[in-house]
Amino acid sequence: MQIRSCPTPSTGTCIFSGIAGQMPLKLAIRPLEDQLQPTSTTVRFQDIVPTG
Repeated sequence: MQIRSCPTPSTGTCIFSGIAGQMPLKLAIRPLEDQLQPTSTTVRFQDIVPTG
């Protein structure tokens, strides 16, 4: 199986593959509790590039 044949996983999922497993696995990852989440956020392109 090639990585190109795998669809892009949705938020909270990942594809685990390699020599440790016989076939790729799709894993669902639960979000961290609020107090354990990092304080970083996703940067929006329009917020960091000046217009004009």
